[in-house]
Amino acid sequence: MSGFWKSWPCLRATVVGGGTAGLAAARLLSRLGAKVFLSDRARLSASALSGIREHEAGGHTLRALSADLLVLSPGVPPSNWLVRRAKDNGIPVMGELELAWRNISGLVVAITGTNGKSTVTEMVARMLGVRASGNVGLPLSSLAPGRGVFAVECSSFQLAQSDAFRPGVAVILNIDADHLDWHPDLEDYRASKARIFANQTPEDHLVLNADDPVVRAFAEMARSRVHFFSLREEADAFLSGEDLVLGGERLMSRRELRVVGLHNVANALSAALAGRLAGVPVDRIREVLTGFEGLPHRVQFVRELRRVRFYDDSKGTNPHAVLAALSGFEGNVVLIMGGLDKGVDFRGMRDVVAEKARAIVAMGACRENLRETFSDLVEVVLAESMEEAVNLAFKMARPGDAVLLSPACASFDMYRNYKERGEDFQNAVRRL
Repeated sequence: MSGFWKSWPCLRATVVGGGTAGLAAARLLSRLGAKVFLSDRARLSASALSGIREHEAGGHTLRALSADLLVLSPGVPPSNWLVRRAKDNGIPVMGELELAWRNISGLVVAITGTNGKSTVTEMVARMLGVRASGNVGLPLSSLAPGRGVFAVECSSFQLAQSDAFRPGVAVILNIDADHLDWHPDLEDYRASKARIFANQTPEDHLVLNADDPVVRAFAEMARSRVHFFSLREEADAFLSGEDLVLGGERLMSRRELRVVGLHNVANALSAALAGRLAGVPVDRIREVLTGFEGLPHRVQFVRELRRVRFYDDSKGTNPHAVLAALSGFEGNVVLIMGGLDKGVDFRGMRDVVAEKARAIVAMGACRENLRETFSDLVEVVLAESMEEAVNLAFKMARPGDAVLLSPACASFDMYRNYKERGEDFQNAVRRL
């Protein structure tokens, strides 16, 4: 461990945000001997607050500033008044990922990107024989204090709140516009992603997507050893015809992958390269990739009815993810889209939608925006609920088509999270 905690005797710590990561941070601070106060805008259940003695809910108050340290849940933006007041008062502020990082030791493989990071983190975690942590599943704070090997998914929120975070192997998959309701602009979003390698040294490794110009340009900024993966050109890991090549040697055929689409070939290449740099034997890398069936709500097959196949891509919460999902289908697609707009522009999807989509069913808070963007290209109908959306999509589909839920939006206008939205879709499909 870093020894960070020794410099904070008798610490009073406030955790802002009572989500999964915030609660994990609060419990870590308690394990470290701090007096913890939890502050959240929402009402928290008694089970969530188990072991946390002092808290406030329903809004933040000045009581939260009676602390020596402020720890932020990933979703808390720097513009939050409590964060601004803490900085004005000289109270140190750090994110949950940073707190966890300062209280672990060992090898950290960290993965970020606009899309695919959960899939790649899970692939790498299985190669390493550990549980995936960070932005997916288990917060890193749940594993601290401790030492070992860690596979960590990092969101732009978490990286924006990091300071000393330094993974031994860092991976950046791709970067496209996302979370512009949280970040002030695209440049801030990109800069947050770049923080994953900001503290690396020549002893560390950085894996970059050679096919993404924004990501490729990070190589010029890095002090660490840079490695590339590519679908288009020779690299440290690349696609050659039908074969995945790693370190100049054939690894496997892309047909051996159980996950579909070129984007998943890229995911497999990046995971293989990261795993190899972390010391995983090639046979183990191949075993994991050939056995990996994908994660729930990521172009997950649900059922086939009257030669129409239904897929749940509820995790597709931005246009880049939807385009990647559509690229994996050879036939026509009836696309179910919509939800809470994150400030991104849908117009960049027009060419692919015109090529791939038979029709769009638009739902959620931004359905009118979607109709205005695409109605001159394909038929766009509006739905008030997931049940209605699924029924409309099925009526519009023809034998051989796919119905794909890939919203390009956040879920919070109608659901607690993308998982709940995906489950609602799957249940509606099964009721057909």
